[in-house]
Amino acid sequence: MESLEVFLRVGQILSSILSFLLLTPWGWGILGFWGLIVLVKQGISGDGKWRWNVFVLNLSEKMGSLLISLPQIVIALVFLFAIAFFDRDIRLFVENLRLAREKTVLAQTLKNLRFEGKILEITVAQHPSGYELVLSYFTHSPWQQRPLLKHQERIVVGEQRVYVDFGVCNFDYTVVGEGGAYNLAFPYRLYTARQSPERGYSLFSGEKGILWHFAIPEEELLGMEGRDFFSMGQKIVASITNASLAKKLGIRTFYGQALALDLVPGKRYEFVTTGTGGVKLLP
Repeated sequence: MESLEVFLRVGQILSSILSFLLLTPWGWGILGFWGLIVLVKQGISGDGKWRWNVFVLNLSEKMGSLLISLPQIVIALVFLFAIAFFDRDIRLFVENLRLAREKTVLAQTLKNLRFEGKILEITVAQHPSGYELVLSYFTHSPWQQRPLLKHQERIVVGEQRVYVDFGVCNFDYTVVGEGGAYNLAFPYRLYTARQSPERGYSLFSGEKGILWHFAIPEEELLGMEGRDFFSMGQKIVASITNASLAKKLGIRTFYGQALALDLVPGKRYEFVTTGTGGVKLLP
């Protein structure tokens, strides 16, 4: 389907060019100027000077060749005019094809991201300045339905009580396929009781425009190519701060879900996604 889309895009560009050249005064002006240059060149002799007899001789030869090829020329002109005339329909068809493909890729991307399991783990240790937290970010294997560790980092907080905030994308029923809705959760921010969320520590991290939670290894994907999955994953991440893109992707709302932790050194906290796309803390 992708190769067909590329072919149609080339056809779309060609039809736009032909529509301009054959159906607008400016286009006819350009073609007329080009034809005049071609005619003038027919009269240039071997010494570089324009001569009438050379012009007549060359023009006669060209006209003879054109008459021989007249049926093919007529067919080609009819074809080119048809392409130019249906330029708007071609562009509409290509756009509909692109939207249909994007919807299919989005639905398959969400099916790969659908998972009930661990997405974040926090291990606590004592620190001279308070508490050291080891943050472990997880994606998952759609094949094996198990978490996969993607990234770890360490931070230090000075308060015992912290809040772990998760963002949730609420997708429209129609974009998921088969009439199913889907909420996609991801780690967003960690902050203390004395901090505003905006001044907390960002968990909204990853690489190449993909959050760690979305970064499923290419060999683990089901039913789609890695480039399509990662391209759509980048769009989903970008939509979190781009309302126009979110609307195009069928994301109805974004909302946050904050969970409170009273830190205990030596303890490990696991956050898992639920069947509805929310997040809960395992006891």
